[in-house]
Amino acid sequence: MTTATLLAKPVPQSDNPLHRSLFSLPPLRPSEQTLPAVPTLPPKQRVTGDKEVDAVLWLREVIGTGDAALIAQAQEAAKKIRTPLKELENRYAKHLIDASGGQPFAALPSFGFADLNELAERSIKRRALQVEAQGRFGDTLFDNTPAEVFCISALKGLEPQEDLFYQIDPVEAETRFRWHPAEMPHTLADCLHELAYWHDLAGLRYAFGTVSGDQLHEVDARECFVFSLLAEIPPRNRSEARSVLDYLYAARRMDAMETRAILANLIGRLHHQEPDSMRPARYAELHEAGQGDTAEARALLSAAMRYAPPEFLEMARREARALGLLPEPDGYLADGTRAYSVATVAAHLGVTEAEVIEGIDQLSLEQEALGLPVEELFVPADAVHGAH
Repeated sequence: MTTATLLAKPVPQSDNPLHRSLFSLPPLRPSEQTLPAVPTLPPKQRVTGDKEVDAVLWLREVIGTGDAALIAQAQEAAKKIRTPLKELENRYAKHLIDASGGQPFAALPSFGFADLNELAERSIKRRALQVEAQGRFGDTLFDNTPAEVFCISALKGLEPQEDLFYQIDPVEAETRFRWHPAEMPHTLADCLHELAYWHDLAGLRYAFGTVSGDQLHEVDARECFVFSLLAEIPPRNRSEARSVLDYLYAARRMDAMETRAILANLIGRLHHQEPDSMRPARYAELHEAGQGDTAEARALLSAAMRYAPPEFLEMARREARALGLLPEPDGYLADGTRAYSVATVAAHLGVTEAEVIEGIDQLSLEQEALGLPVEELFVPADAVHGAH
C-alpha cells in the first residue's frame, strides 16, 4: 500500500459495535460471584525438621489460600517468630541444596521465602481473579469464547510453522482476518479494547494455574495482527493517540518491532496539516522494508520528531535513558531544552569528538538533500545553564 493510498483511504470515525461485542468478557453475575468453598487451614507438616522453617512454610500455605481472614491471622503469627525471616530463608535454601546432593539450583524455591507480604498481595489478587472468573463464566471459563471460535474459524487450515517459532504465518493470518470486515477494529480504541480483552481473559485463566491461561495459536496470531493495526489506523484525536502511547509503555512494548511504525503513525497523523505530513508515513514504509537505517530514514525520523507531542518526547527520553541510550545532560537552555556537550556524547557512545561532529554534520546534509528544514544543533557555551 502506497503512502498516498493510505492517506486518502476513508477512515471510520466511530468504534465498531459488533467488534466490541465479540471481544468483550461476559458481564458479572453477582449471584455467581463467589467461590464454591471457603478455604480451610492446611494441615501442619514436618518438611525440613527445622521447626521455625516448617512454621514459615505452613504460614505460606495459609497465605496461599487467598482468604483475607486467614492471611491476616498468618501475618500476625509471623510477627511472633523471633528469628529474622531472611535468616530462615537462608536455612531453607541450605536444606534444599543439601537434600539435592549439593545442586545449587535446588535453592530456587527458597527465593522470596521471607517476603510474606508480597505473597499475600499476590494471593489476594489471585483469589479476586478467581471470584471474578466464577462470576463472569461460571463453569465455562476454559471453554472457547465466541472470540476464540471466530479466530479458529478464520484461520482454519493454517498451522504453526517451525521456522516461525511455531507461530502461524502472520502474512497469511492478516489476509484471513481481513476477509472478515465485520470483526475488524475501526479505531485505535477498538484495537486497545481487543488487546485488553485477550490480556484480561488470559489473566482470569492464569489465576487457576501457571499454564491455564496459555493462548491458542490462532489467538496469538490475532493479537499480533491487531497490534500491527496500531501502525495503520489513524488516531482520531490527541487523546486517542495518548492512549496508545500509554498502552505501549504499560505493556512494555516500546521495544517491539512494530513500535517505530506505530509512533510514526501517531505523530504523522496528528500533524497532517503540516507540510511534512507524509514524511512520518514514508519513514514507516522504509522501516518495514528493512531500510530504517538509511540516510533518508534517519532524516525523516528526525523531521517527524519535531512534530511529536511533548508527552511523547518525554516518554521517549525516559525509555532512552532507561536503556542507557542517553547520557545525563550537561545543562539546559533558557526554554528547558536539554543540552549535551560533544565530549559527553562522545564518551557515552565510545567514539571520538570528531566523529560526533561529523555525524551531526552528515545528518544535516541528509536533511537538506531531502528538502527538510535543517535545525541548528550547536549553541554557544554561554547559552547553557548548569544541570539541575
